[in-house]
Amino acid sequence: MGAAGSPDRLPASEYRRRRMMWESVLGFLAVFDVLALIQAVINLFGDAELWPSLLLLVLLLLTWAAYRQWQKYGNG
Repeated sequence: MGAAGSPDRLPASEYRRRRMMWESVLGFLAVFDVLALIQAVINLFGDAELWPSLLLLVLLLLTWAAYRQWQKYGNG
């Protein structure tokens, strides 16, 4: 029996499990986004290198993609 409004008519427990998994991924990525942002700002005052900015860009793109997946599972 699928939960009302859930993607692909998943059972309610699977629906909640996937939502919690994406919330965990978002939390993990958000922590590293903040750390990469701090590193990129610090990098501006030292030897300016490109990799901290590229790392931040990749992490932000991954966070955006994870957020889009998380949105599929609504507000509970």
